[in-house]
Amino acid sequence: YVLAGRDEELRHINSVERDEMFRNQWYGVNPMNEARSGHGAAVLNNKIYCVGGFSGAGPVRTVEAFDPETGNWSTVPSMSSKRSRAKCVSLRGFLVVVGGWDGEDRLQSCEMYDPLVNAWNPLPPMKTPRSNHSLAVMDGNIVAMGGFTNHVEMFDWDKWSWVSICPLPARRSHMTAQVIQTKGLTALATERFRVKPKQI
Repeated sequence: YVLAGRDEELRHINSVERDEMFRNQWYGVNPMNEARSGHGAAVLNNKIYCVGGFSGAGPVRTVEAFDPETGNWSTVPSMSSKRSRAKCVSLRGFLVVVGGWDGEDRLQSCEMYDPLVNAWNPLPPMKTPRSNHSLAVMDGNIVAMGGFTNHVEMFDWDKWSWVSICPLPARRSHMTAQVIQTKGLTALATERFRVKPKQI
C-alpha cells in the first residue's frame, strides 16, 4: 500500500493505492479521510495505521486506520502532540510513535497507542530531539537513529528507558535502516546533512 503524500504539483493528497504483485498492477482503494504528507505508518493487528504528517497548513496530530478486509478508513484518537516527519513501529501489541517536528521544534517525546483501550499514553522522552530519522526494532527494543544528528539511542522495553548506543560516523537525516538477522543494525543513508540546529 502507498498512502497519501504529494502529487506532481506538490499538493497534499489523500489517495491510497495497493499493489497486487501477482497481477503486476496497482489499484486504487478508498482514500484517507485527511490529505497528508510526511506521515508515519505501521501495521498493527492487520490494520494499517497512518499517524501525523503535514496537512498543507502544518503538522497534525490526527491518526487513521485502514482495514483491508472492509476496505475502509476509520478515525483513531489523535496523538497528544502534532507530529510530522515522525517515525512509528508496531511492537508488543502497541503502536509506538517517536520524535518528529511540531511546526516549531524537533521532538524528544514519544507516544504509544493501545488498541485494546483505544487510547494513547506517553513514553519516556528520547535523550535527543529528532525528525526525519530512522526507526527500527531490534531484539524486541526500539532503536532511533539520526534525524539531523549522529546520535543513536535504544528504548529498552524492560528497563522502560532510552539508552545511548554507538553513534553514527556523521550526522544524518532522510535515511532508512534495516535489521539483518536481529544481530546488527545497518543504517542506509540516502543523503547526509551538515545542518544548522533549527533547519528542517
